[in-house]
This record gives sequence, C-alpha cells and structure tokens, in this order.
Amino acid sequence: MTINAWLRADGRKGIRNNIVPDSAEMIGTFRTFDPKVRQQIIDGITRTAKDIASSSGATAEVVIADDNNPVTFNDVK
Repeated sequence: MTINAWLRADGRKGIRNNIVPDSAEMIGTFRTFDPKVRQQIIDGITRTAKDIASSSGATAEVVIADDNNPVTFNDVK
C-alpha cells in the first residue's frame, strides 16, 4: 500500500476580491514513501497547473524544491 500525505497548501494572489491579479502563487508540501509516487505527484501537479493556466490563455511555472525531508515514521521493532 502506498500512502501519500498532503501536509500544507496555501495560495497567494491579488489583494482585492473583485480584481483578477497579474499573477498568483500556490505553495504546499507533500511527502511520500516511494520516489516513483513522488514523481507521479510532481508530474500531476505540473500537468494540472499548466492545463488550468492554458485554458485561460495564461502560463504556469511549477517549481518543486529539492530540499525535501524524508517521511518520519515509527519503527515497529
């Protein structure tokens, strides 16, 4: 079984509710037990962001930091 945990997500955009900003930023963290699943999540985030932006005539840049920490879990020994 593969478990993925989304730990935090936050969005930043313009300061007014009725004005579409020039840019927006979404930040968050996630952890996985499997590097292949991590890559699948990165690919999915990238694809989704670019597709949503493209549907509005915009572009998206996705940056995933390499300074990730491994998942902490209890050893059952």
